[in-house]
Amino acid sequence: IWVPTLQLHGGADRCLPAPKGDSGVVAAGVPYRFGVLPGVGHYLPEEAPEAVTEQLTRWLAEVTDR
Repeated sequence: IWVPTLQLHGGADRCLPAPKGDSGVVAAGVPYRFGVLPGVGHYLPEEAPEAVTEQLTRWLAEVTDR
């Protein structure tokens, strides 16, 4: 099963701190992207909708172009 994954964290999230590293891991040939949005807390879409949309749009263009 091919399930690409985009994992975004807020850099200022005090509920669930972002793990360090892991930006570009490929597991079993499936793309995985990890990103941190600096200055954003726990609720990324509400706090930084433009940044989330930009990251998601860019990522979707890459994974749907396979």
